[in-house]
Amino acid sequence: MQRVQSIKQSDTVITVNIKNCVQHQSALYELPRSEVKPGDVVRVEEDDGLMMFYRADDGRLIHKCPKSIDGKIVICEQERLTPEAVGLAALKKQFSHYNCYEAFMKGFEKVPPRYRNPQCFRICMIAKAYSEEKTVEAMEYCIKVDRCNAIELVAFLIARYGEQKAKRVLKSENFYYCKRRSLEIVREQGWQT
Repeated sequence: MQRVQSIKQSDTVITVNIKNCVQHQSALYELPRSEVKPGDVVRVEEDDGLMMFYRADDGRLIHKCPKSIDGKIVICEQERLTPEAVGLAALKKQFSHYNCYEAFMKGFEKVPPRYRNPQCFRICMIAKAYSEEKTVEAMEYCIKVDRCNAIELVAFLIARYGEQKAKRVLKSENFYYCKRRSLEIVREQGWQT
């Protein structure tokens, strides 16, 4: 008997409709026809503006896409997205013209693949809150200490520029984890609090 991935309380389970779509929070998401058919049941997770759709029976990821903000339909691209395609594309679009981007992404490869997409989105969100220039400064810091990930980047921004902006855009558990690391960064760098 095959073990099925457990469904968390915060997850939503939805049946695929006749048009190969699922409705979630007033938005309609089209799913790849090669992965599901009408009547299949999918599990939906949302993480920092990214929607992830899994087969409910075996827990396999079938689709990722940005969350619909305006409630419109989100069309599935014909080719299957790789697990990292959406987040990495957003990060590349925003930061590829900076000198430190390639070195940061080389270090970012150490992040387990499962966590890369949400971390890419978190970096893009935090860049909107603080500014691209400050985020690039944080990327350079991450390269210097050889910890290229979203937690270190956000923790640096909190330590250097304050926590109010991060508090507004991050989930509370992410914020407090980064805040704890930011206090360590302040001690390591010898900055005044």
